[in-house]
Amino acid sequence: MTPGDPCFEFRGTLECGWNIFNRKGYSTNPGDISVNHAYLDHLAEAGLNWSIVFWTNSRNFQDAWCQAVEYAHSNGIKLARAIYGFSGGGSEYTMAEPGVPGHLLRPSARGERTALCPHDEETREWMALTLSERLAPGVDGIDIEPAREIGRNCICEQCQALEGFEWDVLVINLMADRIRMLSPECEVILHLKMAPDRSGKQSMSDSLQGLRDHIRHIFAWGADDESSLTDWLNADPRFEPFTKLARVLLFPGGNSPKQSVEERVARTFNWCKLAANRGKSGHVFDYRIFGGTEWAGLEDGPPVSRTGNRLPASIALMGTAMTNPYLDTQGQKSLLSELRSKCDWDLENPERFYKGETAGT
Repeated sequence: MTPGDPCFEFRGTLECGWNIFNRKGYSTNPGDISVNHAYLDHLAEAGLNWSIVFWTNSRNFQDAWCQAVEYAHSNGIKLARAIYGFSGGGSEYTMAEPGVPGHLLRPSARGERTALCPHDEETREWMALTLSERLAPGVDGIDIEPAREIGRNCICEQCQALEGFEWDVLVINLMADRIRMLSPECEVILHLKMAPDRSGKQSMSDSLQGLRDHIRHIFAWGADDESSLTDWLNADPRFEPFTKLARVLLFPGGNSPKQSVEERVARTFNWCKLAANRGKSGHVFDYRIFGGTEWAGLEDGPPVSRTGNRLPASIALMGTAMTNPYLDTQGQKSLLSELRSKCDWDLENPERFYKGETAGT
């Protein structure tokens, strides 16, 4: 890295499809899905260069994905589709794999017909075909969250014989090998659920040593305090930060913040600095991950896409923190002054964060 270069090579967001796409609730009707060009413009303007997207793998999203990839690439943004590896049996917002032939479905701890078996040859062939379709729009990455991480892994005798993370490693390597064959330049990214304590995180690292070497970025749910994040970053060179921007840093619990905006912004920079100090090459924030339904009190409401032409201050904050996490207190003060005057100011009101300039109307 040379002076002036962004601190992290991989500067991304993760969501479930209500940012990159304008969507009507949970509809998968192609007529209810369109590319949110303004959002991609905002990511590029703020200096982000990756977007990871769950819950948009239905074939009805394929045309929208092709359009999104073309536009994102014109802005220097790389896109990754996220997959629940060898899960099955329902809509994606239930953490399932859409379009699985019924006869391939197996039991998991979550119930009948909720899993796929990685030992079944026909299932492996179906997954290979599915990966080909997911890559077809020209995406730059595939993010894999193994089904065991969400309790939807197959529980046949062969699968139960695998201990700890052995099932995850089997599934990830099967998919990574196929992805490498289909698209050698495609980035294979992992999303896991971290163990709660330090020894558990180290055990995760030990158990994942069998992963393919070309898997460079491993993110995980659960780094919701500085101690847990630090233990995660220290456990393995490939373990990188995935941070909940709104639910942890800006608006804990989805409520109006008790700390000043200066304190919350300083914490955001400090968490990025923890990763930079350890030489991590990637950083991801979750951003309006469920279209607003992650906001306390709206869990059962309809997810919404945020629209607006002005750059949201929250996106600008993410970009600046990942580009230069060492910005000092005076620099952060100047940044906030600039964001207040030039951006859609959404760092103090959670409703404004989720709905943008239309909040309250």
